[in-house]
Amino acid sequence: MDDVSPLEAQRRRLKLVLPKTFFNQAFLFPHDNTARGFKVCNCYHFIANLVIEVTSCLPENHLMAATTQRAWDDFAAQIGSAKFILGGRKLLTLFQNMFVVVPTEIWGNLNEVESVIALAHRLYETSSLDPILVVDPDRMANFRESAAKYYGEDTAPGAPLDLPFKMYDPIETKAHLQAVFPEEARDVLRKTEPPWNVF
Repeated sequence: MDDVSPLEAQRRRLKLVLPKTFFNQAFLFPHDNTARGFKVCNCYHFIANLVIEVTSCLPENHLMAATTQRAWDDFAAQIGSAKFILGGRKLLTLFQNMFVVVPTEIWGNLNEVESVIALAHRLYETSSLDPILVVDPDRMANFRESAAKYYGEDTAPGAPLDLPFKMYDPIETKAHLQAVFPEEARDVLRKTEPPWNVF
């Protein structure tokens, strides 16, 4: 048996689950032009670059990110008329080889939000992985409500929600990834052009 450190074990187990909003925010021009909006967009951009950086060093077919076909199709349907951030189209082309798309038929009639919640649950339940569902701050309440319904819990506003997987906004996800992949995170920040690394 491999004698690995707790950090290395966490690195091997971590799996990001990506809703449609991840792709919108990481590659397309943000709709929120405030300082907060650009900070959130910067975090998404960092996450995408880190996935590329880490996955390129992993064994073949070992991908650290996943989404559902429903989420990917919802995003892909708008690409033709979308306004990409500077370098966003090139980044998306690279990123497309760095994550797995789980087929739609597995999720039946679940909508996009429900499908990624189900994917995060399935990854946790059927493997030793540590899933993180990356949720946009503006949609966190919606995701929490959908997750509560999925698990049959109290859906009242402010009710505690005990999930078997992590559900982080992009700022929390960035901080977590920087702790798990410190060297790779530094490389990403060094390589990434401003303004993405100024927040």
